[in-house]
Amino acid sequence: MKGHKVTSYGRLFNKYSLCINHIIKILVYLASCFVPSISSIMTDYWAFLEESGNSNLNFARKGTSSHFIINAMVIESRVVEEVEAKIQEVLNTIQYNEEVTPNQVPLFDKQQPQEVLTSMANNHEARIHLLQKLIELPFLLHYIVIDKRQLSKDDFRHWVRFYKMLNTVADDTFFTQFPQLKLVAPPTDRQSKFVPKFARYIKGRHVPDLFSDANFRFVPKTGGLLSQLAFFLTETLTYSYEDRLKTEITKLFVQMLKPKIIQSFSYTPDYNPFSHVFS
Repeated sequence: MKGHKVTSYGRLFNKYSLCINHIIKILVYLASCFVPSISSIMTDYWAFLEESGNSNLNFARKGTSSHFIINAMVIESRVVEEVEAKIQEVLNTIQYNEEVTPNQVPLFDKQQPQEVLTSMANNHEARIHLLQKLIELPFLLHYIVIDKRQLSKDDFRHWVRFYKMLNTVADDTFFTQFPQLKLVAPPTDRQSKFVPKFARYIKGRHVPDLFSDANFRFVPKTGGLLSQLAFFLTETLTYSYEDRLKTEITKLFVQMLKPKIIQSFSYTPDYNPFSHVFS
């Protein structure tokens, strides 16, 4: 008798299980009809990374930066080639001053167009001239700034701890905003200190799995003009922050870049040249 009851309960349980499975399948089907998948909601982006500054905290030493900037120039995947072509168009329109009188400052030195974006230095007149044209392109800036003067020398005495902190901050900041992000490192001749360390950190931390549609990784791409534009924009940010580089004219850079900045994360928010712009 007991065996008969157990068998009956078992059959009843199997019936309910089958019903529940059918109900789940119907619900999943209905959800797929009305709710798009996460992967279709997420947009793919490329981020061309650049950095400015160093890990040194001895500010009496010549060459020590007051700030460290990590900048991601973010572009939707579908317009990457379009942006690169338009950068070339802008560079092709540059007029070089071949004959300059002693009282004139040349806007652009005679050089290859491909070298213009990475050789601007403190030629602010030429920088503004280019910014007015390049700012129209469909890119965004998502950057992190560290005021190193606010860091404890005891906590960050060694560069290993400094870059470990940068890895954590950059990962949290960029991944939260763009889980679908293809990261492009600067060219090797730029001798980046941070980006190679960040690439190793990302490789170990963001391992693809079946439970996430996020795709946050470095890709082996030669940035070309896009990396040069990222350098140019990061250098422009540097002139807005770095103590030894700031002047009255660099305040104009802030106003010009404002429409392109989607987020600026200040790890040490004692000074942000964009605060008065966004208030």
